[in-house]
Amino acid sequence: MVERLQTFLFVFKSKDRRKWSWLSSLLCSTLLVLLFCDDAHTCDCGSKAVGCAPDTGKCFCNTKGYVGDRCDECDNRNHYYADVHNKACYYELAVDYQYTFNLSKKEDRHLSAINFRNAPVKPDVDADFNITCSSHARMNLTVRTKGDPTERTLLSNVNCTHFKYKFTKSEHAFGSEDNVTLTTFFVYVYDFKPPLWIQVSFAQYPKLNVEQLITTLGTLSVLQGLRGGQ
Repeated sequence: MVERLQTFLFVFKSKDRRKWSWLSSLLCSTLLVLLFCDDAHTCDCGSKAVGCAPDTGKCFCNTKGYVGDRCDECDNRNHYYADVHNKACYYELAVDYQYTFNLSKKEDRHLSAINFRNAPVKPDVDADFNITCSSHARMNLTVRTKGDPTERTLLSNVNCTHFKYKFTKSEHAFGSEDNVTLTTFFVYVYDFKPPLWIQVSFAQYPKLNVEQLITTLGTLSVLQGLRGGQ
């Protein structure tokens, strides 16, 4: 590095440099590249990255859950797993839990997408889907069934600010057969810019049976009346 700097200064300060004025701009540019840029790495990244660090070549992943120097691995340690069919990385959402993803750290600044996956487990209960994004974001939602491994689009280019939808048991087969999931939903959130937070959930709460509740309350009232009369 020192030798290159000395060479650059010698040529730049040389009395003869005026003879080569027509080459001065090109000469300076070339010497600067040789001096400072020859140790830079060429980016070798796929579609899940936006450039790389010039000193290491490590790619900046644009989708949460992808890791590795080339963003070609799933972050299993943090519960992002590859899909057997399309190889994309998804965060596995359990039923009846609300998840919050806070994308506001320094390392999140290159992110613009995140993927989720859920398989409703209760065959006789509707599935309620809820998602909220604190700032602008778009969402696609697809479904895959046991009988057809191809993803089918259900919702496309949806505003993610606040959205909810009910997937009914009459339209979708939930649960599993022979240890094979019958229906899996895939959620793709994209076109956002950190910092932001995302809340997402799939819930399968049993529908309240009003008649049964009235009967139960009536029975309790009768029992309390009998005890009070004793």
